[in-house]
Parts: sequence; C-alpha cells; structure tokens
Amino acid sequence: MYYSALDLLACPKCKHHPLELYVIEEARVEKEVEISQTPFCSLYCGYRKTRVDELAEPPCYECLKREVIAGILVCRSCGAWYPISRGIPVMLVEEKLRKKPVQMFLEKYGDKIPVELRELVKSG
Repeated sequence: MYYSALDLLACPKCKHHPLELYVIEEARVEKEVEISQTPFCSLYCGYRKTRVDELAEPPCYECLKREVIAGILVCRSCGAWYPISRGIPVMLVEEKLRKKPVQMFLEKYGDKIPVELRELVKSG
C-alpha cells in the first residue's frame, strides 16, 4: 500500500477520515516517479501524517517511492483497526470474513505491533 492511499481510505464502519497508519514493514520502490502536479494527494498526506494544506513542501517524490508492506490502520473515531499484509489493507468489517486474515496477520506480526496498539488489537 502506498502512503497516498491514506488520502482516499476511510473507515468502513464509521466513514471517519483519515485513518492513522502504524508501519511495521516498509519497502523502498526503485522507480522513476512522474507527477503532473504537487501535492499528489488532495486532502491528507499519509507520509507526513498531516493535512495537505498544512505542508510547505509536499514530499510527493519521496513518498511515492515507499510502500507499506505490513502495518495497521486505526480509526480513532470508532476504535476499529485493519491490518496491512503483503501491501494490501484488509478492511473487512464482518467478523466471520475478517477472522482468518486477522489471525494470519497476528501470527506473523504480533510481536512487532507497537506497544500503544496492543490492547486495541487484542480486543478485536
């Protein structure tokens, strides 16, 4: 998942935007980046974790060369969390659909979850 996705993603449960990103694993993508305009994002810069209109110099060229491989998206409005595994955010709400991908994520990354998120992740 690229950081720029945070400009678009909202919580499926309550529609809150932006979601908070906790990165567990990141990869640098070696590619030429062509951007027709900066800022690339319109509302929220996930790379800097701030609103686009608060940035003096948008980091678009650096941002688009990084991909989140594993992490957690958190909704601070309703408390829901969503794992990012193999670069894909798993934003399922229904418990029976969500159970297996969450279990696999916790088995692989459970010991790398930031301390401040451990209680949230344990509860659901």
